Amino acid sequence: MTKNFVKFSVIFVIIFIKFIKFTYNPFKDKSVIVVGNSPRILGKNLGKIIDSYDIVIRINKFKLDGYEKDTGSKCNAIHINESLHPKNFKNILDNLSNIVWMGTRNRKKFCRKFGYFPWDHRIQEYDKTGKYTSGLLVILHVLKLTGRPVHIAGIGGHSVPGYYYDQSDTAIKKINDDMGKMHNFDKEQAKLDQLKRDGMVFDITF
Repeated sequence: MTKNFVKFSVIFVIIFIKFIKFTYNPFKDKSVIVVGNSPRILGKNLGKIIDSYDIVIRINKFKLDGYEKDTGSKCNAIHINESLHPKNFKNILDNLSNIVWMGTRNRKKFCRKFGYFPWDHRIQEYDKTGKYTSGLLVILHVLKLTGRPVHIAGIGGHSVPGYYYDQSDTAIKKINDDMGKMHNFDKEQAKLDQLKRDGMVFDITF
């Protein structure tokens, strides 16, 4: 009797965890903005506007200290590439609290590399469609979960190369190399432009 009770209890817990994982939607009925790292965001004084959103999603190796006037300081959701060194990932998380969502291309690899429990409901894997960059992957994921327009800032600024915190030749070369090897910028730009025309993406970075 005891063995059967334990067995069924374990099965129930597993089913419950999986149910939570597949139904978890932190974006429901929330205002959401995806903030990228393009230098286009500099000088726009968008910090207070960005921080007014319920959920602020930031991408990869973003920096806030010293840039709050333009980028804001709020961050409760992140996309981090699995290629990021665990030490850099820890440095990012050490300054954050109340993370409600983490996006990844590969859930299993993400959990293994950064030390998360595989069933952590906050970690959501994207659909395996297209070789899109981080920003567009996040946008498409949020669109899928909400069905309503997503606001963005500092995304789609390949015409202004580099990052808002690093516009060195080294950073620009790495971006261009990555785009050439792993992504199709023209295809991606066309997809983002179409989403804007369809009213599904609203860019506050005027």
